[in-house]
Amino acid sequence: MRYLLCLSIFCHAVFGLPSQANHTQPPVIDLNYARYQGNRLAGGVDEFLGMRYASSPVGDLRFRAPQDPPTNNTLQSATEYGPICIGVGEEETTGEVSEDCLFINVFKPSTATPQSKLPVWLFIQGGGYAENSNANYNGTQVIQNSGDGLLFVTFNYRIGALGFLASEKVRQNGDLNAGLLDQRKAINWVKQYIEQFGGDPNHIVIHGVSAGAGSVAYHLAAYGGRDEDLFIGAIVESSFWPTQRTVTEMEFQFEILTNETGCSDASDPLDCLRDQDIATFQKGNTASPFPGGSSSPLPDWYWLPVTDGTLVPGELYRAFDKGNFIKVPVLVGDDTNEGSGFAYNATSSADVSRFFRNNYPHLSDQQLEKINQAYPLGEPLPRHAAYFSASSAAYGDATFTCPGNLVASSAAKYSPDAVWNYRVNIIDESNIAGGIGVPHTFELPAIFGAGSTGTLSSGSSYLTYNAGIIPVTMHYFISFVLALNPNTYRYLSAPEWKTWGNGERLRLQTNDTAMEVIPEKSLELCVLWQELSEAMEDRMSVRDLTTKQWISSLFEPGQILLWAFKSYVKVNVETVLRGQILAPLLHPSRLRDEAFGRFWVTFSTNRESDAPPPPPIPTSGEIQGSSDLIPPILSHASGIVLDVGPGTGTQMPLLRSPAIQTIYGAEPCHGLHAELRARAISEGLSDKYYILPCGVEASDLIPALQKQDLLNTNTTNPTAVLKNLENTGDGVFDTILCVRVLCSVPDMQQTIQSLYTLLRPGGKLLVVEHVVNPWRTRKGSIIARAFQAFYGLLGWSWYMGNCSLNRDTATALRIAAERDGGWESFELERWFQSTAMPYIAGVLVKKGNK
Repeated sequence: MRYLLCLSIFCHAVFGLPSQANHTQPPVIDLNYARYQGNRLAGGVDEFLGMRYASSPVGDLRFRAPQDPPTNNTLQSATEYGPICIGVGEEETTGEVSEDCLFINVFKPSTATPQSKLPVWLFIQGGGYAENSNANYNGTQVIQNSGDGLLFVTFNYRIGALGFLASEKVRQNGDLNAGLLDQRKAINWVKQYIEQFGGDPNHIVIHGVSAGAGSVAYHLAAYGGRDEDLFIGAIVESSFWPTQRTVTEMEFQFEILTNETGCSDASDPLDCLRDQDIATFQKGNTASPFPGGSSSPLPDWYWLPVTDGTLVPGELYRAFDKGNFIKVPVLVGDDTNEGSGFAYNATSSADVSRFFRNNYPHLSDQQLEKINQAYPLGEPLPRHAAYFSASSAAYGDATFTCPGNLVASSAAKYSPDAVWNYRVNIIDESNIAGGIGVPHTFELPAIFGAGSTGTLSSGSSYLTYNAGIIPVTMHYFISFVLALNPNTYRYLSAPEWKTWGNGERLRLQTNDTAMEVIPEKSLELCVLWQELSEAMEDRMSVRDLTTKQWISSLFEPGQILLWAFKSYVKVNVETVLRGQILAPLLHPSRLRDEAFGRFWVTFSTNRESDAPPPPPIPTSGEIQGSSDLIPPILSHASGIVLDVGPGTGTQMPLLRSPAIQTIYGAEPCHGLHAELRARAISEGLSDKYYILPCGVEASDLIPALQKQDLLNTNTTNPTAVLKNLENTGDGVFDTILCVRVLCSVPDMQQTIQSLYTLLRPGGKLLVVEHVVNPWRTRKGSIIARAFQAFYGLLGWSWYMGNCSLNRDTATALRIAAERDGGWESFELERWFQSTAMPYIAGVLVKKGNK
């Protein structure tokens, strides 16, 4: 079978295809929604330029996922590139730069037909998510050098604020990471239509450069590594991993943007932003300092992908380290001096620290000092200050080289024979004289051919002494696209490119291309950057407690307990005064439940009105209290939702997203139903919020769901109903919310198991729960754990609706999915670990597609 596959690829690559192209007529392609007429070039290549792969993302489609392109029955011209996407600080230029920019370009052998099934090379350009900086590359040379054996595709995607504006408002009435969704739309477009051009929809290799390579990493790790069969191989060229933050941490950008565009006082700032003309909008599509940073220098990259819990479920470092990515053959590498084009021209180690803090504000003083120690003063470089070499080396390793090495090493754990790494060391005299060494992506003309990436200057080394590296480099890449192996069709004089192994790579250098072992020092430096990745990526911080604040946190549960105790005493006294003298002895549980219901209504109301509430979205990226954990988590809710123990509905304002279809609130305390119903009306949710008068235990919940016709009624046995759901793999809910409720269910493990079964495949369990203090860990506290035990002895569980302070909820959540091999995504963070009320919060995604 392998022999036949290689023979088929060889025939395509060497002999071409049997059909003859009509060289007198321009080519026409029918895509059902549109017909396009392209160019037929003299070299035997057809090009179809500027085709729409999505609707124009303007007006109400601004900040939304790309939509299908409109139907147009007229024959359209595809002979010129469409305008590229407008980026940070740019102005619209007719025909060249525009918000209406979602265009795709296809290069194909003129002889290719829908029966040809040629491999597809899909290129994702870079630009730091700030611009389309590698647009409109020409695929003619790679097609010709493949023996007419492949198709080449490029496209534009939204960048800057139009592509990566992050806010809870965008999440609720739009789509986060629109630029990445554009890319995904383009990949799906290729999957759907490339066969009409002669391509094989089952043989697509995605290739990204810089931010495009970072995007490839995101697509590999998308949805927790869910494989949707969109591509079979990946080329990761100088993978760009800047700071990756949460939506909460990027709210400040939304505020600045609305201020700069005159939308800050609008009743709906997001609608206002959609109404702005592009010239007005661009006034805010600029860079500013990150909170905690300064403007000297500004961060290199400002509008960036964020952790959204779905497409981007978590940090890239964590995804690849845990194996949560698609396992396909990969070609990955970088340049010798990746950081030289971006690093601050530092004159001192303090300058280096300031540069890194401005790009990664969560880095502590101690971490910055570690960086300076790892990258001390080096040899001076021409035209640069003393510490530029340290700044350049550190930034290059942190942002490009080490992320690429992690992709290679992680992939090699699963596919050791399908991972190849490289280092570009193509020496250019003008680069050396300028002090930038072998800079970021310098090899692009060698991959695609001189002139294919733009006009080269007459003095370019690729036209003279570096011309020899072009066929070597190009054929390695062509071979990988054709055969998922860079060696199969490599250039005749090129050496064999060995796989990653224990850290081997190919050095691409004119007249000196050879294998080399990654130096031990480089591996050590990459360990440092992986250790720092949590601070550099999306980890929100919790304010360090002073000693006084920590002591106060230990007594906070006691204050709550005292409040609940007073409510209990008051209810008992009132009952006795009404003549029911023995009720406290005969019906203690009923009175306790009534007291807790009253307490919770008062407690919730007080927190909302009397007490100064924390801002709904912390703008500094700093979590100040447990309430700050809730909005980002609940913003993931969609579809049919089960709201477990909603109480008086204090979280209901966070559930108004149009992505939510119906909400079922399972509240066992009947005394809270009136408050809950009133809240649903006040929040405009009365038509889709249904109160279930039950607890979350299966014996209580299953019959309630059957009454709502959410479950079949063939049996009244809850265990049998759950077993049937388990066997069929079906579920009921798209989202289940657990906010401060799992502490009070009688059998937590069984309850969580039942909730897991009720989740549909691909469904989300959203969790914010207080748990036992992790006193055995470095961040826990034995004193806080002792306070938890003390409050337990004082009757916390009795007065607080059976809630327990000592539950290991995280372990129970993890165990619940073991029968399916674990959760597809298990992103659970711990907070306030030194206090008597530590929390876990996160989004857990069940395996399987919705």
